[in-house]
Amino acid sequence: MTITAIIITKNEEANIVRCLNSLQKVADEIIVLIDKAFQFNRLNHIIDQPIHYSGWYPDRKVRLFPKNNSKWVGDFVHEKLHTESNVEALKGDLLHFTYSSIEQMAKKQQQYAEFGAQELFNRGKHVSKIERFLKVSYKFFSIYCLKLGFLDGSNGFKIALMSAKYLNLKYELLENLEEQKAH
Repeated sequence: MTITAIIITKNEEANIVRCLNSLQKVADEIIVLIDKAFQFNRLNHIIDQPIHYSGWYPDRKVRLFPKNNSKWVGDFVHEKLHTESNVEALKGDLLHFTYSSIEQMAKKQQQYAEFGAQELFNRGKHVSKIERFLKVSYKFFSIYCLKLGFLDGSNGFKIALMSAKYLNLKYELLENLEEQKAH
């Protein structure tokens, strides 16, 4: 037998965390019907290591929201939730196991670069070679130094490097699309 807990909330932001925590011990499934949206700090992990810096934390995400006045907007990569509800922050971290390996991260970055290049191309964007060099260099520097990626150890370095490689690849693919259109 499975147990489903259904919580109907309205103006319960002060109590919802305690309620959810207590239900986790007895319910197999929890359904929350809400009037306000709630966001969590998302703590991303790479190969089971939490990433506290590198611009990846707190990575706030709305994950509880009323279905009737909320929708996902955007195209290609990283759609965003648009809700007409007030968004309240809940304490605690939503654990997100992003990548189980660096190879998996590289494969996903390849897909994102393809989508990102197509999106830029569709919007008529162009990046010169010098602009590309500066943006890619700054991407690495900002993640590793300014966003304290070095405090995430080797994974912080890998995040900064792969982010710079992703940006470079996106611009390279954009250049390829531009060349194909010219011919």
